[in-house]
Amino acid sequence: MNPGIFFDVESLINFKDLSVLPGVMEGFEYYQPQIPRWLTIANYQPQSEVEAESLISQMDRILELLPLEAIYFCSDSQGLTCWRVTRSSASEISNHERVIEYDDHDRFKFCKPGAGMILLASVDFGIDLSKSWLISDSEDEQQVAANAGVMYMDAETWRMRFRPGMYQIKAATREQILFLESRNFSNDLN
Repeated sequence: MNPGIFFDVESLINFKDLSVLPGVMEGFEYYQPQIPRWLTIANYQPQSEVEAESLISQMDRILELLPLEAIYFCSDSQGLTCWRVTRSSASEISNHERVIEYDDHDRFKFCKPGAGMILLASVDFGIDLSKSWLISDSEDEQQVAANAGVMYMDAETWRMRFRPGMYQIKAATREQILFLESRNFSNDLN
């Protein structure tokens, strides 16, 4: 099993014009040799089938822009259904047996802060969650990372690592610094 990096989709893309945020492509290039799996997760609740199709089209466009394996988005507020969009297909998933088997449904539902989308992606792509990261602009996503058993990194700090110049970086843990320098991808820090 390999490590993976999960992103909140808004941490990668400016949705006003569907452009890649500065530092993102450089970050992908930097980690590509060590991290074979890149995925995104998001909460989007389309109000109609037409809206859902439009959202899937947007996700297809993002997959054209970035070297992601898949984009998972939760499409209902109860967290029982999500979509997996890849370059070849879009699949609606509900009542997935790997998520249903958990007793603590709120912690593992698809809708964030539940970890269901990350757990599903780990099964779909053979990802070792103990060596994986969630990168997001929202501090609320720290709960998603904790629920999934992955490490958390602030997206602005991650993007700034790959942009020229000097920036003010938020406080970082030892694990986060090692990750930024691509020295360690596991929870086993000696």
